Amino acid sequence: MGLEVLDKYLPQQNVSLDDKLGYAIGWLSGEQYRERLVENIKTHEQKLTPYSGRYNSITELIGQLKNKKIFVCGGGSSIQNTLPRIQTKRRVSHRVRIAAVNKTHDWLISKGIIPDYGILSDPRPHVLDYMTPHPKCMYLLAACLDPKVFKKFKGFNYKLWVPINEELDSGYLIDHLPAEDGWEHAFVAGASTVGLRTVPLFTVCGVTEFELHGFDSCYQPTQCADDIDNLYAYDKPESDYEHLDVTAVSRETNEGFRCITNKNMANQMREFPWFIERSREFTMNNIKDGVAVEQPVEQNITVAGDGVIPWLAWKEGVHVDPTGMFKKYASGHVDYRGPFYNQQESMTHAV
Repeated sequence: MGLEVLDKYLPQQNVSLDDKLGYAIGWLSGEQYRERLVENIKTHEQKLTPYSGRYNSITELIGQLKNKKIFVCGGGSSIQNTLPRIQTKRRVSHRVRIAAVNKTHDWLISKGIIPDYGILSDPRPHVLDYMTPHPKCMYLLAACLDPKVFKKFKGFNYKLWVPINEELDSGYLIDHLPAEDGWEHAFVAGASTVGLRTVPLFTVCGVTEFELHGFDSCYQPTQCADDIDNLYAYDKPESDYEHLDVTAVSRETNEGFRCITNKNMANQMREFPWFIERSREFTMNNIKDGVAVEQPVEQNITVAGDGVIPWLAWKEGVHVDPTGMFKKYASGHVDYRGPFYNQQESMTHAV
């Protein structure tokens, strides 16, 4: 999805945010991306026997998680504060299931919580070190992953899903993936980050209720130079991108939330209003017998924690603690950068 789709949600001032962000899926070209999807799926198909039916796809989960609520756990620093809520809700509710993206999987396990699901979708090879497979967790691995990642999960319970990013993807895949004998390929469209893409992924499985944790999408307020890289609840050196000074603008009030972020998290922040709007009239696309099938679904999404996306969620009326957010941010415009940035000349400021 091109960023121009989202321009109406953020007024353009000073430096164009588009110039800072680049493309949402910048690691592979569109052609390379589609070729890898087909290659990985066909590799899994070659392992089939006449008795196994089909490759291990999330199509096996379609409709199987109805009435469940998924807590999608990202790696933003605020998940350290919402961890007690995650622990309590899982303990008292038989409906709650935990889906951890990227390194949040291992971080949760270190805190005594074994996720029900682990999600990976980044096509770069360093994702190989993001998760240590656990026998009690099911892994939902995007078909675009580096082939080495699948070798690490051999012998563990994992299923493939097919992320769609461009209009050309679906037609190419329909032509190149076998759909005879009733085989299905669950196509999952959505936002550019694995965190936001996890919601439509589980919608395919029948889930309509979600709660997002660790979706700060910005650095915590920085007190000093030693505190400058406080983006995640854990160490993630691969995220060493240029720091961006960005203001998110609420569609509801035109108030702004100024923060320090990087290009991937700025993408996620910028997509979020569109993401919430789309959730109210979400269309699920699957491929069955070579034909695209659309199904409308209404999602119920709430957000916990603090940061720019939780602030936007509060403004959209979907934060789990609106009273707490009002007490903290009732004054209007927010400068979340912290004393370190407030005391120095601002960076180039993108809105």
